[in-house]
Amino acid sequence: MATLFCLSSHVGSASAQTSNPPAIVEVCTPCHGINGTGGEVEKPNLAGQKSIYFREQLLAFRSGKRKHPDMKLIARDLSDREIDQLVIYYSTLSPN
Repeated sequence: MATLFCLSSHVGSASAQTSNPPAIVEVCTPCHGINGTGGEVEKPNLAGQKSIYFREQLLAFRSGKRKHPDMKLIARDLSDREIDQLVIYYSTLSPN
């Protein structure tokens, strides 16, 4: 529950973050792009994704509960802090 509180406390500063993404976003940009739109049907739009849903999906990829070959390799090494950074960044972008 503390993590959700942590996420909600950072949403107010989201506009500053969208112009200066955290470094961990680099692991997502090859497939999802810096703006989170993906650009292809197989690559979901992360921009504007609901933060709780997005975090749960990253945790499921990391634990192996949700299966995807590329996401398994990426998510398995993400720390809780990095997941929070990704969630805050992408969930506060405007969906296109």
